[in-house]
Amino acid sequence: MKGNQIDLHEDITKKPNSLILISMLNFVLGGLLCIPCALWIFVAIYGIFLSGDPLGEKVAGLLGCYCLILPSLLATTLFIASGIGVFKLKSWGYYTQIATAIVSILSIIGIPYGIPVLMIFMRPEIKRFFSENNCARRKALPYIE
Repeated sequence: MKGNQIDLHEDITKKPNSLILISMLNFVLGGLLCIPCALWIFVAIYGIFLSGDPLGEKVAGLLGCYCLILPSLLATTLFIASGIGVFKLKSWGYYTQIATAIVSILSIIGIPYGIPVLMIFMRPEIKRFFSENNCARRKALPYIE
């Protein structure tokens, strides 16, 4: 490939192993992030509604649980969406994966995930694999998806 020209004989049918690993890791992490959501829903139901507290305290407790559920729910959605996009080799999957890696770096737990993923997704061959031209060419080959 020279410059921005695309080699028509380039093998676009074989998915790199790193992309398969990252998409599977996204599904696993998205599933693990469902655990805090379920935990806070459990806390909201049993700890707030069955506590016998006055209405004002129940509302405050419910808002507190909502503030704790929302980031986990958004992260779960982002991880699963980027996993689907990367696994199906969609052009939007590239950008959602970069966003997922950047968001995960904001947490100290997510640093070991986010930095290697960003390093992999900044490689030129991975960028080229998700380019619009390659996505359109893969769509013409029905046995890939």
